[in-house]
Amino acid sequence: MGEDPTVELEYSNGEASFSTSQQGIAQTNDLEYLWRNFEESESYSLHGFEFVYVKSEKMNATGMRVAVPEKGYKITLIADKLSKEEMEKILLSMVEK
Repeated sequence: MGEDPTVELEYSNGEASFSTSQQGIAQTNDLEYLWRNFEESESYSLHGFEFVYVKSEKMNATGMRVAVPEKGYKITLIADKLSKEEMEKILLSMVEK
């Protein structure tokens, strides 16, 4: 008890799927452990937010994280067939409210 809540969302349309997790900056969960297995990583800023984009040929997956330090949370997204631009749109729609 006393830990910040974690909000998780999974989506699939039969062709592609993705999972997201919104949690406190210092929290970890299953997506965090999966995140560590990506071989390639790129950090950048977009619309005033800090993003990290990762991909793995071995896992045939990509991922993206946006941190919102002033509000104390991060959102992690892991996908099988989403482009970098599609992941950015999803995450921006979750933080730009």
